Amino acid sequence: MSATERAEEAQTLRALIEAFRPPACPIGVDAATRRAVEFLAAFRATGSPRADLLDTSLTVLGTLLAGTGGGRERVRRRLSAVDSSLPALRDLARFAQRLATVVIYATLDEAGRPLAAQAVGYEVFEDRPRGRVAVAASEPRLPRDAVVGPSEAIPDEIYDVVVVGSGAAGSVLAERLTARGRTVALIEAGDYVPERYDGAAADRPRPHDELDNLLRYYKDAGLQPTAGDCRMVVLQGQCVGGSSVINNAVCFRMPDHLRAEWAGEFGAAWAAGRALDDAYDRIAAELRIAPVTAAVPDGWINPSARFLASGAKTLGAEGLLHACSVNIEACLGCGYCNLACAYVRKRTVLQTMLPSAAATGRLRVFAGRRAREIVVRTTAYRAEGVVVEPTRGGTGRQTIRGRRVVVAAGAVGSSALLGRTTALAPLELPIGERFSFNFVSPVHADYEAPVRAFDGLQMGHYCVENLPRDGFVIETWFSPPATQSLALPGWGDELQANLERYAHYACASPLIGSSAGSKVDARFSPEQIWIRLGRQDLDRLKRGLTRTCELFFASTPSPRRALINTLRDWSLTPDTYRRRIADLDSFGDIQISTAHPQGGNCLSADARGVVRPDFRVHHTRDLYVVDASVFPTSLGVNPHWTVMAMADVAAGHVADD
Repeated sequence: MSATERAEEAQTLRALIEAFRPPACPIGVDAATRRAVEFLAAFRATGSPRADLLDTSLTVLGTLLAGTGGGRERVRRRLSAVDSSLPALRDLARFAQRLATVVIYATLDEAGRPLAAQAVGYEVFEDRPRGRVAVAASEPRLPRDAVVGPSEAIPDEIYDVVVVGSGAAGSVLAERLTARGRTVALIEAGDYVPERYDGAAADRPRPHDELDNLLRYYKDAGLQPTAGDCRMVVLQGQCVGGSSVINNAVCFRMPDHLRAEWAGEFGAAWAAGRALDDAYDRIAAELRIAPVTAAVPDGWINPSARFLASGAKTLGAEGLLHACSVNIEACLGCGYCNLACAYVRKRTVLQTMLPSAAATGRLRVFAGRRAREIVVRTTAYRAEGVVVEPTRGGTGRQTIRGRRVVVAAGAVGSSALLGRTTALAPLELPIGERFSFNFVSPVHADYEAPVRAFDGLQMGHYCVENLPRDGFVIETWFSPPATQSLALPGWGDELQANLERYAHYACASPLIGSSAGSKVDARFSPEQIWIRLGRQDLDRLKRGLTRTCELFFASTPSPRRALINTLRDWSLTPDTYRRRIADLDSFGDIQISTAHPQGGNCLSADARGVVRPDFRVHHTRDLYVVDASVFPTSLGVNPHWTVMAMADVAAGHVADD
């Protein structure tokens, strides 16, 4: 980018920030603009292939704002006209609002405090009474010789197993395989960044710095978009430890009706058998999975649950609310689960599986390297290694060789890697098909008195009645203001007015498992995520939103209103919520998001499958896929425990025991 282009981009960012910044905001336009410029420069430096899309969006916005002179009111009028225009232009206007709002509420002052966030009632954890005396637990570090950085030479070795991806599946595989005596090369596109924050490590951002943590721990800094029936982002981790580092640590077993379906319809006998139960139990013991009420000894859990419980009691459904099971110990309730646990209370794979595997001396982690293609001998379709390149750019692709290759890069990454592997093309496998996901659309209940839902573990309770019938669970959730703004409705001053009520919201969302009609298409660079949702998906969302609102409005006290994240008519009352939700006609009417992508490389004994029930890619030798991409259906509950248990089962097949 030339100096002229950088200056023009800074002018566009300044105009957007001034347009969406509340006049009384304690963060100035100059400070927020600097933060935006720094964030975008750092985002480009991550090597994200999505950077060009962001550049294009900002260039188009700059063109649309031409002739306004950057004046606040003129820019606001121009953007409002764009928001009322064609869907593609409306999406661009909404992107501009989201970007400016997130930057404003995430900009820190010289003391490291988000002044705009504090102005709406937020407190960073270290300013809360218990946060002032909180001590981060010790963290097991990976040995220096176990981690090979992107600038270091790749050793001339042949590993027993090369695993692509260091998240929930890849790390369990690494631990199980090294314990069986195998040497393992673990490839990770993200960096190795310890979770513990002590102020001394330059790589580890402040615990409450939302932008820097997005850059450090998330794929595409949380800006991985979709196309098709709805525009949303797919949130995934990109760091050593993967999404386990930035998820909410909520653990569900696979629902029984899906275990039976996977076994009966797709031939995965292990899904319905004792092997999976035993794997769940082993993972639970290692991660010390326990009810949230035991994991948070002082009770600092998102208080939204008490309003759901009150509503359930009023409705005669007192058994509706349940404590989540979590892989957390002695939680302090800082509310930073999605920003990586700086206090090291979350039992992630970075704290458990990877140190155990490294202690054997048989693990080598290749961090900061993106897998480009699998080396497959076309005569026998035997996998022999993986071609990698530095994630942050640089020359020289190299090959990490192995006797077996396991792809565990997540539902998007694994589909893209298999699709880029041209040697597999003659097999005509349905790579990338049957992609699915769990999606959410939060409900905010606005109470007269402050709720302070940020002051506790983000996600602690769930409501479920009949999952096979209803198709949803309801989970509590809350985040710091910059992230929370993405789930709030409103345009311009409306959104800012809604943000001013931040400390008064309780929040929960239905979680819906989508149908398996979407696709990851590797013919594009970067890969495209095409979303196809049906009437059943929309009906489940509508039922989930209705039940969530019903519970909140039945609570004592009752909220002033409930907000849903629609483009219009988003403020609901007890008299209007049923009719308004019933009127939702398409996913173009409401914002959804996902952090649980699944499918793409369906596990099946028949032609629907990319992967056989023993996790080996059909018609190949020594090539396996073990992660959520093999799920034949979405789970409809948080998948992270199931991914780990499945990897435990798969390790025996990969090791050929």
